[in-house]
Amino acid sequence: MLYESNKLGYYFNKYGTLLIGLVIIGNAINYLIQNFKTIEFNADTIVTSIIIGASLWVCVWIHLKYKDKWKIVAIGKSKIAIEENNGETEYGWLDVEYIHLDRFLKYYTLKIKGRDEILFTPYGFINIFTGDESDMGVIINKMKRELSI
Repeated sequence: MLYESNKLGYYFNKYGTLLIGLVIIGNAINYLIQNFKTIEFNADTIVTSIIIGASLWVCVWIHLKYKDKWKIVAIGKSKIAIEENNGETEYGWLDVEYIHLDRFLKYYTLKIKGRDEILFTPYGFINIFTGDESDMGVIINKMKRELSI
């Protein structure tokens, strides 16, 4: 049985920073439209504009940098399936260089031999103190121990 990564988490992580950037710029434009006649252009408004613009560009930069790394991954006892644009690619556990869990940000980093790093969300809930206790996490931890990954 394969345990697939959480699709809601996948879409949130892949497009979340872009959405945050759009909300920032949307709120700034809305504020300008509503208060255009009463805004005083001084040092404070210039600094605020620079901060809003920098926040937008940071969000867009993060999105562009990491959007291609996020994948939907299905993990089983014998294989790892990665959903690609052109279908699904399967790998064996012997092809894995490393797999790490970031407990705080709640995602896995997977490195397959001959590929760039892949980021994916877990199947279940991640506890900051104990890690991934879902069925996917049990399989990953077991294979990491057995194969010394």
